[in-house]
Amino acid sequence: IGARVLCRAGGERSIAAWVRNQSFLSAHAAELWFAPPPQAEEVELHVAWPGGAIERFAGPARGSVELIEGRGEAAAWPDS
Repeated sequence: IGARVLCRAGGERSIAAWVRNQSFLSAHAAELWFAPPPQAEEVELHVAWPGGAIERFAGPARGSVELIEGRGEAAAWPDS
C-alpha cells in the first residue's frame, strides 16, 4: 500500500499508485494494470516503495508479474 509505479514502454510512460480505499468495508484488488503500446516488446517499471526505496524492474511487455520489495526481479505469473 502506498507504492508508486512508473511504467515505460514503446516510448510512452504511465504512472499508477496503489492506495488503500478510504471507505468502510471496501477494498480493491492489490493489482496495478498498465497497457503498453502494441509495438512495445519490453517494459521498464520503476517502483517507489512506501519506505523510500526505489527499484527498477524490466521484462516483456505482455503478461503479468509480481513485484516484491527488495527482490530486484519480477516473478512471472502463469497465464490464466
